[in-house]
Amino acid sequence: MKKESLIVFTVLTLSSSFLYGSQVVTAPLNGSRLKFVAEEGAFVKKGESLFIYSTTSTDARLRAAKAQIAAAEENLKEKESNFTRYNELTKNNAVSAEKLEEIDLSYDEAVYKLAEAKSKILVFQNEKELATLTAPYDCKVLTNVLGANSGTEVGTDVMEIETISDSQQDKDSSAETAEEVNTRILASTMYGGILTYTAKEGKTVKKGEILVKLYNPSVIHTIEALKAGIVFAREKVADKKSKFERYSKLRQNNSTSIENFENMELAYKKAQNEFIDAKLSLEYAEAYNDKIGNLVAPYDCKVEKVIIALGSGTESGTPIMLISSPSDKGPENIGSDTATVTIGGTIDDGFYLTELPKAGEVIKKDSPLAKYVELPVIIEIRRAELALEQAKMEFKDREGDYKRCKYLADKNSNTKENCENSKLEYEIALNALTEAKANLDLAIERKKKTIIRAPFDCKVARVLLIQGSGTTFGTPVMEIEKL
Repeated sequence: MKKESLIVFTVLTLSSSFLYGSQVVTAPLNGSRLKFVAEEGAFVKKGESLFIYSTTSTDARLRAAKAQIAAAEENLKEKESNFTRYNELTKNNAVSAEKLEEIDLSYDEAVYKLAEAKSKILVFQNEKELATLTAPYDCKVLTNVLGANSGTEVGTDVMEIETISDSQQDKDSSAETAEEVNTRILASTMYGGILTYTAKEGKTVKKGEILVKLYNPSVIHTIEALKAGIVFAREKVADKKSKFERYSKLRQNNSTSIENFENMELAYKKAQNEFIDAKLSLEYAEAYNDKIGNLVAPYDCKVEKVIIALGSGTESGTPIMLISSPSDKGPENIGSDTATVTIGGTIDDGFYLTELPKAGEVIKKDSPLAKYVELPVIIEIRRAELALEQAKMEFKDREGDYKRCKYLADKNSNTKENCENSKLEYEIALNALTEAKANLDLAIERKKKTIIRAPFDCKVARVLLIQGSGTTFGTPVMEIEKL
């Protein structure tokens, strides 16, 4: 009796380049225009250009970034001079300590803005370097998917190339090997990732050794900016703490209003949350760059086929190579009366698969079939919790202001205009609180998607990807058979 079948997501299809000696070259840049593409049939030496992007817009952004750095350097000189002058004035009791703190904070902010401007320029410099993609080896251009003046997105197929040494006999042998050996796909984990290293075809790689390296200049920029942001956030916490302690003493002596004290308390808590948020963001960015940029072998394996060429761009789920392992069971011997279901990825860029089943394994309904790394969404939840905590404090403060304003208005001690402004701020804070709650709910729901669960009692027929692979929504991960 034929078993019930169900098709879920898109079934994986392998192009001829997966089987033969050619490689696909994919676009490393997003939104850029190709001004030169090597012609079909052309023989290109290693290091010569396969295609070149127009750099007009990149050059303009570089000039603007350099101007920003120059402006930030001038601003820092001014703030540094002000701080030196006010420091001397404070020593002579010519200005208050509060004023010096204000000048100090503006100096710290100027330091941060300069660091941010310098890190930003790295992106545009790298973008210019990526504008020319050179041949990774002596090769022949087989097919041009795109021509000159075409625009691209990261990971778009531009051309297919083959090594000049490849012969039809090599291709036939490669095809035979691909049919005989059970292989799995290692897919990219990174949108905008540039392929900088792959283990060579035919190489045996030990568990834990690097199979693929990906580089994303935007991630490097983010890390540098976050490091500068942490320095600024730490200084801001110190400043707000000092002011809060001073206002606490003033409040104890009834030398300041409850409103001023609460505002200072809120500012101090906000600064603390911003510092925690900055540290969490840096932790994630560094983990992302390390774990997702270096894809390692989950077990001893052999590289059967490298699918895309060095220098190519990827998005999450882009197939990079095929690997095989003697210990890896292939597809079960499924008869013609057995239908399989393809299970697709449930989450997108920045997540990679940490757990996969073995072929032949029986999985109960709603039990985990596969799991993704949880770190990004755990940090996302923590940041959402911090944002909610801050929104609650802001709402409580604005609610108190609005109630006081209405009370004073009822006694004709406040103007209607002031009450309207207070009401508007209260409503803005209420909307921000609602949004923060919704964002936390979304993050918690996203965490659920880090586990792919069995839709019914099933047997794993074939696992298509390896641990460490990234996916996008619907990327085929495995085939299962309904029991």
